[in-house]
Amino acid sequence: MLYLTSLALFVAAASPAVSDEACNAPAGAAEFLANTPAPILLLGELHGTNEAPAAADAFVCLALARGETVVLALERTVDEQPLYDAYIASDGGEAARRTIASSERWMTSFQDGRSSAAMLDLIERTRQRIADGAALSLRAVDRGEPDADLDDLPRPRDQAMSRRLQALAEDVDRVILIVGNGHAQRNQARFGDRVLETIGSLTPREAFHAINLVAGSGESWNCQLGEDGQPTCAVHPIRSETTGDPRVLEADEIAANSYLATRVDDYDSFVYLGPSSGSLPAYRAFEDLE
Repeated sequence: MLYLTSLALFVAAASPAVSDEACNAPAGAAEFLANTPAPILLLGELHGTNEAPAAADAFVCLALARGETVVLALERTVDEQPLYDAYIASDGGEAARRTIASSERWMTSFQDGRSSAAMLDLIERTRQRIADGAALSLRAVDRGEPDADLDDLPRPRDQAMSRRLQALAEDVDRVILIVGNGHAQRNQARFGDRVLETIGSLTPREAFHAINLVAGSGESWNCQLGEDGQPTCAVHPIRSETTGDPRVLEADEIAANSYLATRVDDYDSFVYLGPSSGSLPAYRAFEDLE
């Protein structure tokens, strides 16, 4: 069914069904999606910005406007799925948001940006769309207890996410995953002599399209190693060669960018999100959780 779905999407992809502006999407995103038949979109982000989760929501909006059935997938452990199911069924009020923000994995001391206020806002926008009748669901796809059979394999997280994404794509038109950009690479990641599998390297090539969500100069909340070798999780500055309005980057722009030009083998497309702003951990919105 995976390949039949891809073919159906390709045949239907004649023109955008909605404008970029209607979904607050980067310029060119509607046309891009209309001409991208792959059922799985890997949105590789720099964790801890406001802009990347907003871009994921924009792609969901565009896909729904095309009449597609959609799964928004998160880089969260599958064990957390009941937490998100309960939130989707809630009214999205303060008590419901607090339940997520105060949960064990959202309160972890290692706040790498995946538990940000912006990510919780993305979940809330998804809840609203579902409440309005959208053909949309939310799924956590990262490795958890159900993936014990992968424990002895290299990179079990990427193995688990690839397997789960492919299974989801059998039942819907589009699966959109927002994930750390290293996981989203279409090729193995290389660090000196180390070669690491990624979601892209583990997934059939025709099944996915890898997108690098390019952060602009500004800030992000993430964890960086200090001189003592210990991670410091905080708002950190970002520098970027890319400027201008948010947009799907053309080949000539990518080639002229010294950083992006080195990544053309790792991603199918590059989408610039504009200047970056850091999103703090979601629990910090609640004074008693500080």
